[in-house]
Amino acid sequence: IFHLILCIMAVWVLLPMVYLVINSCKEVTEYNVNFTSLPTHIHWQNFKMALSINYRNTTLFGMVFNSLIYVVTFSVSNTFCSCLVAYALTRYHFKGRNVLNVFALVVQMIPIYGSGTAAYELLYKLGLVDNRWLLWVSGASGFDYTFLIAASYFRIVSWEYAEAAFMDGAGNWYVFFRIMLPMILPPILVLWMNNLVALWNDYITPTMYLPNHPTISAGIYNLKSLA
Repeated sequence: IFHLILCIMAVWVLLPMVYLVINSCKEVTEYNVNFTSLPTHIHWQNFKMALSINYRNTTLFGMVFNSLIYVVTFSVSNTFCSCLVAYALTRYHFKGRNVLNVFALVVQMIPIYGSGTAAYELLYKLGLVDNRWLLWVSGASGFDYTFLIAASYFRIVSWEYAEAAFMDGAGNWYVFFRIMLPMILPPILVLWMNNLVALWNDYITPTMYLPNHPTISAGIYNLKSLA
């Protein structure tokens, strides 16, 4: 029964992709008549037309390249910095720790539209707007949803492993990278993959901050709106 449920879920996930491939081979009129039928014959010019798409002097492959840069750099910096902040605030005791924890929660309560103008002005003055190689700096704050999940896992990991490493002469960075982080690596990888999917589908942020380096999601969205 469990495997049957997984097979149904897999078919449910793959069905839109099959639908996409089938309809990409049709003419517009044929698609409008019956979008569930198989194509009478494959229209290869559809793919040629798609590859010739150009938005703001950026080809389709250029938009995919921009997406890869944006997604990889942003997700890695966001996940890594969130893990660093979560580890420091959960396993070390220092003055102001509770204030930072409250600050992390308050930041996430502020609507994105309430702080969007100030964030854009700050990134513009720092020279990060329309800079595809350095935009990841804006995602390295460490106070976001990933921080909350990482902090919850760091709290349940036994600190005795770290104490044993400290007794053997290990430093803070060694304990973090070689002992504590590997113990929560599976959930961190899941969070990172969720960030990858969310960033790949995000078109609002690239449209605002990368106007001349559109990603594939921003390019398709803006071309659709222009159509």
